[in-house]
Amino acid sequence: MQIIPAIDIKDGHCVRLKQGEMQSATIFSEDPAAMAQHWLELGAERARLTTRIEQIIAGGGTSLYDATAASYDAALARARRDTTRIHALVVMTDGRDESSQLTLAALQKHLAGEGDAMVKVFTIAYGDEADPRVLEQIAEAAKGSHARGSAETIVQVYQDMASFF
Repeated sequence: MQIIPAIDIKDGHCVRLKQGEMQSATIFSEDPAAMAQHWLELGAERARLTTRIEQIIAGGGTSLYDATAASYDAALARARRDTTRIHALVVMTDGRDESSQLTLAALQKHLAGEGDAMVKVFTIAYGDEADPRVLEQIAEAAKGSHARGSAETIVQVYQDMASFF
């Protein structure tokens, strides 16, 4: 299983957080799709991913639907180039979308209609105030699954998701 790191998005921009604090966000890219492609090309190291997950704070201000669609499209392009591997996208968020151009219905249609399930989407509702309903719908549209996670349970959640492969 290959894990793709999350990209923090606030107000439609890719941001870097200092010690996971949303108020310390520094914009480093205005193109979430390009950043998703960049991470796909580089791959991910588990230690860096684990460290990053431990620092995440579900703080809102996101373009969840746009970022999910862009990441899915990048993963789908990779899946079409290499059909010998399993391709999946993990979306860990509080489930809120405040600034996407896409609607939830449009995202669901996009995920259900593209690639004949070449890329499965696994969603994790992260944080005490996370809303799992939207994330369940996203995962269902892409023939993936959904879980709820916290700082205490996130490693187990990833291990459970790995069992799908």
